[in-house]
Amino acid sequence: QLNETENVLQFGLFSLTLMYFRAMTLLQQSKFAHEDDLSKLHTSKIIGNTNSISRQVRQKEARERAMTRAMERVRIGEKLIADRKQSRNKVEREKLRKQVYRIKVESKNCVTIQRVYRGHMGRRAAQKWALIR
Repeated sequence: QLNETENVLQFGLFSLTLMYFRAMTLLQQSKFAHEDDLSKLHTSKIIGNTNSISRQVRQKEARERAMTRAMERVRIGEKLIADRKQSRNKVEREKLRKQVYRIKVESKNCVTIQRVYRGHMGRRAAQKWALIR
């Protein structure tokens, strides 16, 4: 029974040691995976699979490229919306300008018509008074 207990304890210590070193390896790999500047990394310190790190770098670059493409499409869409809005405003300004011009012309012509009519009426009245006298 003592041998069995000793074997179980030895296996437990072996398992703890194995888990400790495995955890340290995974910790170092995750540190390198989350590092922004991969040029500062020393490849001699990497204890894991370098393919996974390069894969993660490629995935990060792919995400960045996708983000720049999406942002470019957004910029194009915003420019189209701004151009459309500007052209609508231009049309509205032109319409308003024509409307104001027409009102001014009609007002000016209305005054001219009234002046001519009053002059005509004034001359007729003067002729009547001249005949009466």
